[in-house]
Amino acid sequence: MSVMRSVLFGALLGSFAIVAPLAQAGTPSDTLVVARNIGSIKSFDPAAFSEYAGAEIIASLYDRLFEIEPSDPKTPAPRLADRWEVSADGLTYRFHMRQGVTFSSGNPVTANDAVYSLKRIAIIGQVPGQLLSQIGVTKANCAEALQVVSDQEFTMTLPKPYSPDLVIKVLSAGLSSVVDSKVVKEHEKDGDLGQAYLATHSAGAGPYVLRAWLPSQSVTLQRNDKFWRPAPKIKRIVFRHTAEPSSQRILLEKGDVDMARDLPADQVAEMAKNPDLRVDSFSRAALNYLALNQKNKELAKPQIREAITHLIDFDGMESTFLKGQRKVQQSFWPSGLDFAIDTRPYTFDIEAAKKLLAEAGDSNGLDLKLTVMNSFPYPQIAQSLQSTFAKVNVRLTLETSDFLTAMNRFRAHEFDLVLADWGTSYPDINVNANWFVIGSGDLGPDASIKTIPWRTGYYNAEVSKMAADAALIADKDKRAAAYKTIQERFQQEYPMIIMFQYVDQVVQRANVKGFFIGPTFDAISYEGVTK
Repeated sequence: MSVMRSVLFGALLGSFAIVAPLAQAGTPSDTLVVARNIGSIKSFDPAAFSEYAGAEIIASLYDRLFEIEPSDPKTPAPRLADRWEVSADGLTYRFHMRQGVTFSSGNPVTANDAVYSLKRIAIIGQVPGQLLSQIGVTKANCAEALQVVSDQEFTMTLPKPYSPDLVIKVLSAGLSSVVDSKVVKEHEKDGDLGQAYLATHSAGAGPYVLRAWLPSQSVTLQRNDKFWRPAPKIKRIVFRHTAEPSSQRILLEKGDVDMARDLPADQVAEMAKNPDLRVDSFSRAALNYLALNQKNKELAKPQIREAITHLIDFDGMESTFLKGQRKVQQSFWPSGLDFAIDTRPYTFDIEAAKKLLAEAGDSNGLDLKLTVMNSFPYPQIAQSLQSTFAKVNVRLTLETSDFLTAMNRFRAHEFDLVLADWGTSYPDINVNANWFVIGSGDLGPDASIKTIPWRTGYYNAEVSKMAADAALIADKDKRAAAYKTIQERFQQEYPMIIMFQYVDQVVQRANVKGFFIGPTFDAISYEGVTK
């Protein structure tokens, strides 16, 4: 199909939900129509995506070496790699590819494709490549680290004996999506490793193929008839760009779409009363947190940090405007996953905050600026903080902006306080420890490590080393004990206050069943959906 025909086909499919109600009730039985904000999508390349909406769709286009299943989100299951062995020294992994699997093109899925895909991830070096580097596979060493043994086997040799549990969990993320190397190589341009082609096409072995994309309008997926597992019941999925939650609600209630993905808690609560709709909730490994800039001499005082933990009305927010969509979580590793601790050392206590401010020499209060994104629930959280902080004369000025502006201020250290979030990429605590705990003594603009501690102007050498060492502990019980200590130290010492864990509420027509959202940001499956 030519590009122009593909675009026209996508336009036709993307518009049918608007006119269909005139001819029939609801959407076609073989088509799922999803209303959500997809305006941020820039690419469908599994090596180059950087936002949630694109990652979700990529998960339906590409199969991975391992996957997160609904039955056990903690333990990845074999997918394209059906078995593996680890050498005695813990450095070399030998993977055996599942036989009889083909790409949507009809080409067989081989070990060569897996090695090509992982090398491509490392060389391109975007977010997926950064995650792969957490087990030591980088652009510099990937040619030696990844070796094809035969059509069905390949090896991966690591520079350190990382925990095998960690390694397999890393390979359950989207970074292990296997691309059709023959197709991608045919479409390479000027050594781009097929990035231009895969930005707008798919070359995978997943349950669906990319049929059409109209930026900021619609994305259409078509069932992959060569899929190696049972064929999806839904023939076609149309993601209809709908930026406003109120518009999503109207479309869903009218039956013009089957599912809405971006509805705030108050609208969900109302829609739950509608017998034609159903609300499903999924706990996610994503967090909201408050970061304190340590370059502000007042915020660098330990008493001020502790005082702020007592000025946050965690339970009040959870029970009102966040109801059903957030739950209180005060550790950098979300609940429900291996090594999570559910302790809550932070309490809403105005008197304790007053006492700590006096100890810090700030009994007359402070003037601080809070950087806030302009999308739900950040303005609402900010207003709650502004109200409770004012009880001890800590005066917050809210600086509200779009996501990109807020994050640029965060990375440039141009803030006092900032509300931010974090989505986990694979189900092992190492990923969050790398970003929330591990830092460097170099806090300058040219630092080689620019994790969240760097953004706050903070470095804790002792806890950073503890976190780096924990990734190498093979024994699961010993590793759990190490991470328990690390999480407790983080809660006591780091200038990031974890507040909430995400709960993803999905509102669907009552006849839609089988949709699954896992804990990590790209563990989303339409494969089992029926209607």
